[in-house]
Amino acid sequence: MQDSQHILNTAIETFTELKRCKERFLQAFHSDDNYALPHWLPPKGGNADTQEKRLIASILSATTLSSSPANTADKTIDKAIDKTTSKITDNKEPSQRIRSGIVVTTEQVIDCAIQFNLAKDNFKDAIREVKNLSGLKKTKIGRIIDQILVKESNVTPAALKQLKDLQAPNLDFIACYRKIQILPKNLQSISWTWMSQHKEITRVSLDEAIAMALKLENEFTRDAVLNQLYKEDPNKPLAYIKPINSQLRANLVWKEKVASDQDNEQAYETKRKTVVTSTIVLSQDGKLPRIKWPVENQPSHRLARSDRKIELDPIINALHLHRYL
Repeated sequence: MQDSQHILNTAIETFTELKRCKERFLQAFHSDDNYALPHWLPPKGGNADTQEKRLIASILSATTLSSSPANTADKTIDKAIDKTTSKITDNKEPSQRIRSGIVVTTEQVIDCAIQFNLAKDNFKDAIREVKNLSGLKKTKIGRIIDQILVKESNVTPAALKQLKDLQAPNLDFIACYRKIQILPKNLQSISWTWMSQHKEITRVSLDEAIAMALKLENEFTRDAVLNQLYKEDPNKPLAYIKPINSQLRANLVWKEKVASDQDNEQAYETKRKTVVTSTIVLSQDGKLPRIKWPVENQPSHRLARSDRKIELDPIINALHLHRYL
């Protein structure tokens, strides 16, 4: 019982600190000094518009912590999001919105973002401990807390009230965990590109494929898939290609200080790195770097490799199963 109380209290404390860090970050971001700095959002580029700055703050701090209805300002931000978020459409995947861009910030905002990210890590760890305590890792956190409280009799009214916040249906845990990306100093350029060719391939036996088919909900599809699988050679494995949404990645180029052999002077070395950008990123340099955005916001389609080992067309679309060549 003592362990469960401690774990629940830790979850409450880390959640409370997460909210505090969010407010500190927003307060720093909304300061006059930060509003004077430039930013860039696709597709129209930089525009130091106050409304757009509020939009950026909303996206970066988007942990849904309140159950109150959206006010007029929130609705205005939602409309701004519709206008400024770019879209990507894949032949097999539904249209999805990608929010990205870059905003130059002050040192105070960077410090608050670092603390905000640390609070996100601590909160994520605390929720993981709650799930480990219950043994129900794939169950919604609200139900897990309910089950723990059934066995726990010494929870104070104040703690119960705070736990209700964790059980709110509109609490977005993915947003709570998602970190704010801080770009390295002395950034020279940032070039976004769509990554659409990455795949996750798993070799499965015919028996495993049949087990996958039996889990299909539609009876007609399930029967058709099973009929197809029964015709396959049981001695030959199949390839399951997991569908992965196209990712928006950024290629970064920056200058990093290194020690020089001559008179201990500082020299700079060019560094490069590619990162996935699921949201707007922060620059520490006081000015925007060189920026390149995909012309049509569409993933590139490369030619098929000549040394491929898997047939291009699936034998069963419903299960994303392919034959090996």
